[in-house]
Amino acid sequence: MRRMITIVLGITLLCITCTAEAVFFTIQLKNGNALETAKYWEEGSTVFFFMDGGTAGIPLRMIKHITASDGMLSSRGMYYPLAVLSESADEELLETAAVSDAEQKQEIIDDLTDRINVIETNIINLEKNKNTYLNKRAKYLQDKQRADSQIKDLNIRTNTYLSTNERQEKIEIEQSKALDAEEKIKNVDMQIKNTQDMIENQLRMKNRLKNELVRLQQ
Repeated sequence: MRRMITIVLGITLLCITCTAEAVFFTIQLKNGNALETAKYWEEGSTVFFFMDGGTAGIPLRMIKHITASDGMLSSRGMYYPLAVLSESADEELLETAAVSDAEQKQEIIDDLTDRINVIETNIINLEKNKNTYLNKRAKYLQDKQRADSQIKDLNIRTNTYLSTNERQEKIEIEQSKALDAEEKIKNVDMQIKNTQDMIENQLRMKNRLKNELVRLQQ
């Protein structure tokens, strides 16, 4: 019986940005996919690794082997597309139509239940990440509005204690703050979008697994 490998994301609250390393690791999966990361570690039956936007966890039984290579990830592709870490990596899911052994069927049911529980935890963590990004966006927007207000005030008001050069210097400082806030808003908007994409992907995976679970339990 062929069995599909579903990779389950384990997103943590801490957003970790991958940096250049002298050594990187290639995680080769049994379904043929491979992931590259600056660091990985084992916790129980799960292997966690750094990725863009956080960390991901893959059940140890789904991994074929892990190899270390010299080099820096900054010169390589560091963003792992959802296609590699999601349902699109496992079009077969679980082919259980031919399962006749009751014990083997129960094993699959238990496996599906475990995966659904992990996905539900992932969704909770992703929602927390999204709220964190939304709060950051609100702060950056306030920073931009404050800088814009200062620029407007400096342009309108004639301050007797400021020379023309001093006023222009202050305006340029506030303009720099406004531009910095705009860039931060742009970056956090991308993080919000990516997180929402992951949430929707996890929900699709959960629905597929739940449907398979219901079918097996009938």
